Amino acid sequence: MQLNPSDLSSRRSDFLIANIVSNPSETSWSQAYHAGNLFAVLSLQKETSEEIESDSLSAIGKKILDTLEQNFFTIENKNLESVKQAVIESSKTIPDTIESSFVVGVFVKDILYLFTNDKGKVFMKRENSFGTILESNDPNAKSIASGSGFVKNYDLIVLG
Repeated sequence: MQLNPSDLSSRRSDFLIANIVSNPSETSWSQAYHAGNLFAVLSLQKETSEEIESDSLSAIGKKILDTLEQNFFTIENKNLESVKQAVIESSKTIPDTIESSFVVGVFVKDILYLFTNDKGKVFMKRENSFGTILESNDPNAKSIASGSGFVKNYDLIVLG
């Protein structure tokens, strides 16, 4: 795949996307999400199979992703701060009793904006280098770590 970063806003369909998620259980659930230039991965886990606020993890996860959609797609001027606010609002719907991994990536023109909370991480392979490019500073906090940058041809980005 060859992409010219200046063409990203008009050639989003040229991305190769793969999703790997685990099978849901009573104590864990995960989802990979993609809509246009918005990408997200969400993983939820609880200690026991007892009901949490009478909602299943899949219902909670759907609510989180629905909130992300509603907040993201109504933003007129998408930039690091405005998209971060949408991610923060979505993260507020994660109950405190649930351990989560929530990572969001969005292309705006030729810039990739990335956000993560809790245990989420973003990895990148560029040429012969591979490493973590974004992770939350405090995996026990509900704060959002963010970053942005330009993507080059053949970069591999993993939201996890």
